[in-house]
Amino acid sequence: MPDIKRVYLFGNGSAEGKAEMKNLLGGKGANLAEMNLIGVPVPPGFTITTDACNEYTKLGEDKMRELLKAEVQTAVKYVENLMHMQFGSNENPLLLSVRSGSRASMPGMMDTILNLGMNDQAVQGIIKKTGNERFVRRITALRIRNRRFKNFSRQNIAFLIQQTQLNETFFVRFRSMPAECPLRFV
Repeated sequence: MPDIKRVYLFGNGSAEGKAEMKNLLGGKGANLAEMNLIGVPVPPGFTITTDACNEYTKLGEDKMRELLKAEVQTAVKYVENLMHMQFGSNENPLLLSVRSGSRASMPGMMDTILNLGMNDQAVQGIIKKTGNERFVRRITALRIRNRRFKNFSRQNIAFLIQQTQLNETFFVRFRSMPAECPLRFV
């Protein structure tokens, strides 16, 4: 298969996508890219394209994992560098959120996956970093209680992966925290 770009980066005032790319990046991915371009401070992240979702339905999980691995690893490194954090670290963990976005609005189709990268050691690192054990324990308890996600067999879905903001406002707005991610990061 020829080299096809399946992952688009955004963050720190730059983006590989733009608002006009809604069919490729989904509505959320295109709009977050555009917000970065106009200077709105949003957490950095990357979008896996709707075309990649369509390929997944045709080629299957193993082939798509192979096709996406290098681009996703590069994208995670990009976010790590911008945030000065590391995905999988227990000392300074980068937690990610995974959301779906489509060409057309499909509310409730998939749950948001929050705090990807959270484990018992990361919890201790976040407590040490934030000094707020109660808050960290609350988000961990909700994550354990809400172990669910929906099947994503529909086509034309983009996946938006973005750095998770850990603060009280974040906690109030997002309450669905499935423990398992159907994408299984590389």
